[in-house]
Amino acid sequence: LQIAKLHTDNAERTEESLRKIGAASDHLLNLINDVLDISKIESGKMVLTSEPFRLSVLLERAAAVIGPQCEQKAQAFEVVMPEEDEVFVGDAVRLRQLLINLLTSSVKYTRPGGHVRLEASIGADSIVAYRCVTFVVADDGIGMTDEFREHLFEPFVMEGRANVQGTGLGMPIVKNIVTMMAGDIAVESTKGQGTTFTVTFNLRIALEAERIVFEEGEGAEADDAQP
Repeated sequence: LQIAKLHTDNAERTEESLRKIGAASDHLLNLINDVLDISKIESGKMVLTSEPFRLSVLLERAAAVIGPQCEQKAQAFEVVMPEEDEVFVGDAVRLRQLLINLLTSSVKYTRPGGHVRLEASIGADSIVAYRCVTFVVADDGIGMTDEFREHLFEPFVMEGRANVQGTGLGMPIVKNIVTMMAGDIAVESTKGQGTTFTVTFNLRIALEAERIVFEEGEGAEADDAQP
């Protein structure tokens, strides 16, 4: 900001300063949000919602956040949708946060020209009215050492092998969301070859009455969006 003030007559320097201000602001906002989330988790005040959501929309919204990040680093970003477009009941906001945290990590630790992939699949009934939903986030980035992987989900822990900004809170938040939703997370990583996160949840399928109300809401949103 100080540099921009000193060069108000230099458009190029001003534009560069504004870009850096934007990046610093985003980093600060992420830091604040992560600290607030960790505080909620530690104090037991993070409460999950239970509302119908469409799995394909959840994936599209997560991809919309990550796509531009991949473009900036010239990375190939692939999204693999499940064959079924199912409506589940759960906390879509926290699920999206989990996916964005995992994907952001992949983007950060994958070199320009690398590959990042998000895949979701729906398994057979695990319990009556529930389905096993699996999310896979994979990359061919720098990977991590076995020693660091053991501490991956501890707050404020970062390996430091890459020159990237971060809070060290993204993975602990992911782990806590998985725990709160009674899910499971597995990590496979090889130094220099990449990392794969596999997260599974047993999600309840929306009842017929819930689906009808939800789809009516979708239709109303679509009508409002029309010019």
